[in-house]
Amino acid sequence: MTRLAILLALLAAAYPHDATAQSGGGADRSVRIIDKAAPSKEPASTPPSSAARPMAAPQLSNAAGLSFDLMPGEDIRIGSRMLFRVSAKRGGYVLVFDVDATGRTSQIFPNVFSRVEEKSDENRIAAGAPVAIPEPGSRRYEFVASPPAGVGMVVVVHSDTPLQVIDLPDVPTDLLGRPEAAEFVRSATAGLRFISADGAVSAKQPDLSFAARYYVLR
Repeated sequence: MTRLAILLALLAAAYPHDATAQSGGGADRSVRIIDKAAPSKEPASTPPSSAARPMAAPQLSNAAGLSFDLMPGEDIRIGSRMLFRVSAKRGGYVLVFDVDATGRTSQIFPNVFSRVEEKSDENRIAAGAPVAIPEPGSRRYEFVASPPAGVGMVVVVHSDTPLQVIDLPDVPTDLLGRPEAAEFVRSATAGLRFISADGAVSAKQPDLSFAARYYVLR
């Protein structure tokens, strides 16, 4: 079974098939979309370890005043439901990435089910207006903390122009659990191709801001 840091689970029974192929979350990726209409098992729990501790949030390029809260917190039990509350001082478009304890980097928002549930600009936020991801009462998907246990990282990216997908590389294992891991993700955006909300691919670099938080999964 795939080792996951954050499991993106499908809630709507209207989609009774495994949507992994649509999301790019195959057996070799960190995020998998699973039909909740089908029988499922809760992720196996592991005993808490006192060795790992959440680290302070790294400081990254952040002209938009981007910030977010990780719920239920930065010390997380496997199987916990997770939610992100994101805000920025400037309006724009936000993307959420998870880097698990093995370095796998996955975009978890926007995702195939948020795009079904909302409009094409579902990741747009207004200045000074916090948003919850997923929205309370979402009927299509949720985030569940899943193995591997260890220190992971959530990175939120803010774009001043419409943006839906950034294809980020995995983080080298020698950077895991260090402040340099967040800087690696930020620097990896330079020179990448970006996919806008209308599906157009462009090499033009949008104005990006970054915020990151480490978490410990036990």
